[in-house]
Amino acid sequence: MSIEVNEIYSSFLEISIFIFLAELLGTFMSRLGFPEVIAEVTIGIMLSPYALGGLINSLLGIKLFTINNYIILFSELSVILLIFASGLDHGFSSLRKSGIHSALGAVFGAILPVISSLVVFSIFYPFYSALLIATATGATSVSVIASIIEKEAKNDEIASFVLSAAVIDDVVDLVLLSISLSIITSEVNLISIGLSALKAIVSWLVILAVSLLVIPKIFKNLKDAYIEETSLLILFALIVIMGILGFSPVIASFIAGVAIAETVKVEKVKAIIRVLLSIFGSLFFVIVGAEFNLSILSLNVLVNSLILTGLASIFKVIGFMPFIYMKIRNLKKSLIGSFGMIPRGEVGLIIGSIGYSMNVLNQEEYGIIILMSLLTTVVGAILFKKYQY
Repeated sequence: MSIEVNEIYSSFLEISIFIFLAELLGTFMSRLGFPEVIAEVTIGIMLSPYALGGLINSLLGIKLFTINNYIILFSELSVILLIFASGLDHGFSSLRKSGIHSALGAVFGAILPVISSLVVFSIFYPFYSALLIATATGATSVSVIASIIEKEAKNDEIASFVLSAAVIDDVVDLVLLSISLSIITSEVNLISIGLSALKAIVSWLVILAVSLLVIPKIFKNLKDAYIEETSLLILFALIVIMGILGFSPVIASFIAGVAIAETVKVEKVKAIIRVLLSIFGSLFFVIVGAEFNLSILSLNVLVNSLILTGLASIFKVIGFMPFIYMKIRNLKKSLIGSFGMIPRGEVGLIIGSIGYSMNVLNQEEYGIIILMSLLTTVVGAILFKKYQY
């Protein structure tokens, strides 16, 4: 017998269960030396409506574990807060300090996995499918890196370099995605590709520069009573503005954090964001796990996702490592820092969703991207954490 329950209130209960169990398992896994993000993804997979969560729904006769718009809303808030907090903690000084080395590491670390994956997967899959599968290997997940750094990182030099590169990496993959979609929709020529790339890069730099110039002036004479509200207003206004220009909330959140980090009120903003993160910080990764449908698993999906994970991981390290080594001149730390660029997390999932909605990818091809995103997130998070201890 099915019981009707208010969807809003059941979503609040679902979120509370996710947060509580993620914290519980995260504490346990942290003691074993694993990053908490692994626990958060694991809880999501276990309580997914496609797994144990679906069974619980049937037994209780209510839709307790679902992926509805309310859940997605709080998941998006979680990611925004994580990236915003990273921008606050590192500021523009870390971007400036990492400089050209992190930019070059981001570019080559994004392009090499895409090219290698395209070469391999175009042998077995239609070219357009292989193109989007390859594009999903390009960008590092800023949210995964931000989560590990926020909770567990100790080495500021490597953490700042990797985070800066991951943010730039997102811009690079945005350009690559634009090119891929142009090719798929037959609107491709050298001029359109060049204009897309130029628009993305110039827009990013202009918004960063304007934010660094304007936002600190706003905060300079701002009364303490309005700091938190003004911070959130600026954060979400920038997200909307950059969204109109085609940028993800991840990039906008980081720029907002970087700009506010240059103000005299930054410590007060950090205090309120830490409180919000202590409650909602884990939710995004739980939802990523919960969205994973175990029914897509087959031998073919598993094998191909492992191949894609290998290509995405190895060529990301190959493309990134020379540039971090030029900066810090330590082989071991450069290798571990390169491991931090492996997680694809939500970036791969977003690209996969776009391809699936356009009917370019079938369920099997979409499943390969989803599993690669999860595997690189787990592997990269574990390897990246090792240099902390």
